[in-house]
Amino acid sequence: MTPLLGGIGAALAWASATLFAASSSRRIGGVSTLAWVMVSGFIVAAPIAAATGWPEGLDGPAAGWLALAGAGNVGGLALLYAGMRTGQIGVLASIASTEGAIAALFAIADGERPATLTMIGFVPLVAGVVMVALGPEASLRTTVPGRRGAIAFAVGAATFFGLSLFAAGQASASVPIGWVALPARVVGVAVLVGALVAGARPLVAPRLGRLAFVAGIFEVLGILSFAWGAREGIAITSVVSSQFAALTALGAFLVFSERLVRRQVVGVGIVAIGVALVALGGA
Repeated sequence: MTPLLGGIGAALAWASATLFAASSSRRIGGVSTLAWVMVSGFIVAAPIAAATGWPEGLDGPAAGWLALAGAGNVGGLALLYAGMRTGQIGVLASIASTEGAIAALFAIADGERPATLTMIGFVPLVAGVVMVALGPEASLRTTVPGRRGAIAFAVGAATFFGLSLFAAGQASASVPIGWVALPARVVGVAVLVGALVAGARPLVAPRLGRLAFVAGIFEVLGILSFAWGAREGIAITSVVSSQFAALTALGAFLVFSERLVRRQVVGVGIVAIGVALVALGGA
């Protein structure tokens, strides 16, 4: 049950983070949004990690997994925020949410063997995500040119996120959960400091970056929830957390007036069926 609950918590947090970040990206740009997300995330994650003390399991392999998780997360966020400036939020989030399936494939390749019912549940989950991702267009081929680049960014983001989730799940077995969220923020802040030293000014005024600041907090909460669930099952937690796509699509309809066509509504229902199957398999 822990992987299921961890995945649900991550999905809720990441859907909230995506909606806040999307609004911020359209106001101040993807670079400034990423900068504030890293700053706020570091402010939240650093005290949590410090409170748990220096982890005894932070040896060479664990440190490597944490570094990979951090770099993958930062890269994925950068690509996703860039795409959000022109693409549909619900569509991009749905594509990016295949991170869970990608992480699950990494876990299965690494030797993890989920229950048969869980494996069956992967199919409707992936199918539902694809249906939501297609949006109003009949296929990705008919997507307007301005959005094709955004979709490419989302595909790249999903790949980075999937690798990051798998690495975070591996590290969570060796270090306290609080340390899993820290690496990406350290990497992000280090890049930010380097940019500032070089003369760049990615940080806009705090009043303009407040939405991104909130997004950064939700990002950390999602990672912590994922790491908690992944301790008992990376594949299940990864796939269940991918339902943040359906939640984001619904949120985009309410916040950004992005309409959901019948195909997307059906896709949301299929995702729910997949989550139920995964839950039964992991019980």
